[in-house]
Amino acid sequence: MFDFDRLWTPWRQVRKAFALLHLRKSYDVFHFHYGESLLARHRDLPMLKRAGKRIVFHFRGCDIRMRGLELARRATCACKDCPAGCSSDPEKERLRDLARRLADRTLVATPDLLEWVPEADLMTQAIDLDAWPELPPPEVKKDRYVILHAPSDPLIKGTRYLRTAIAHLRSRGYPVDLRLVSGRPHSEVRQAIAEADIVVDQLLVGWYGNFAIEAMASSRPVVAYIRDDLARRAGFSPPILSATPDSIERVLEELVANDRVRAGLARAGRPFVSRIHDAGRIASQLLDCYRSIVG
Repeated sequence: MFDFDRLWTPWRQVRKAFALLHLRKSYDVFHFHYGESLLARHRDLPMLKRAGKRIVFHFRGCDIRMRGLELARRATCACKDCPAGCSSDPEKERLRDLARRLADRTLVATPDLLEWVPEADLMTQAIDLDAWPELPPPEVKKDRYVILHAPSDPLIKGTRYLRTAIAHLRSRGYPVDLRLVSGRPHSEVRQAIAEADIVVDQLLVGWYGNFAIEAMASSRPVVAYIRDDLARRAGFSPPILSATPDSIERVLEELVANDRVRAGLARAGRPFVSRIHDAGRIASQLLDCYRSIVG
């Protein structure tokens, strides 16, 4: 096992180059995530191809999402509030062309990324269900309702819209409290999910992330922005109540008032995660992927 972080230094590049010599002798398939490989500017990929190795690229979000085109296509999107801080669209086009030339298979983690890499296959995020035991559903009738949100990136998650919605609801007398969990140990996140009545994931991307999967596995009702076209493209519809920045206040108002809908979402979450995101199933799919390019 070679442990390399993503910080670039000349010494790390030297270490990676020596590691590559060892890895090339020991492995047949090289699976790269987030549009990166071992050496800067993907200099290792032609070398691996010449050695007869198989290459898998696995895109997971802003590594391939093109900001300019995304903003031009729709008003509500992952790039709506984000500064232009990640790599440029031309650089991502170069990366996509590189994958098309050198990758034996290309995968994406969410269906929205198929807009940028339409030839890719969807390989959904995985969760170890054994590590997330099913919890009793939240109490139906309560004096106050805890709305949980975990903004790993507030600009992409749409956190400011949720804050505004909660403030409006509270000013109108609704018994809701917003709890934000960010940069905390996983044990604290688990406890926060267990104490939550409603979980709000991301409101801009048009699909759901890992936090929503963990919440569904824990039998918590989840709210996120789900685009209908992405559900059709994925071939499944998650048991998530869809909300945009414009509708999140209304959706939460209705959800707090409707015990039946909350309970239904809570019941449907874990079976859905077991069917779509179970780590064992995803591992089998990956093995099939590897066999298809090695055999």
